Amino acid sequence: MVGPIQIIIPEDLRSNQKIRWFGPIARNKVQNHYEQADVFLLPTLSDGFALSQLEALADRLPVIASRRCGEVVMDRVNGLLLEEPTDAAIEEALRSCLDNPDQLAQFSENAMVDKRFSLSRLGTELCTLAW
Repeated sequence: MVGPIQIIIPEDLRSNQKIRWFGPIARNKVQNHYEQADVFLLPTLSDGFALSQLEALADRLPVIASRRCGEVVMDRVNGLLLEEPTDAAIEEALRSCLDNPDQLAQFSENAMVDKRFSLSRLGTELCTLAW
């Protein structure tokens, strides 16, 4: 886990050898963490479209995110969506990932930046807006 941790973490998850906890990291070290991670957690309350979830998917990381994060994560396809990013919901999602490595591998296989978010599509959309 990278970034400020503002949730109550059950002791068995905090001490689980499969989960490593980090505080905030410098932007130039983010890629290294993506490469070492198995899942990306984005429990935001207000970020309607976080670019970090696209970065994670580009690195084939399944994403656990709030439903408030736009249309990037497809529930149970390339990650898990949380109705509300509560401590209990985050715990349940993390346990699901730990307990179902085959499912996590499938999410990872499906994790990619969708064609809806490609540079080509972005260019086309911008040109459409400009004309």
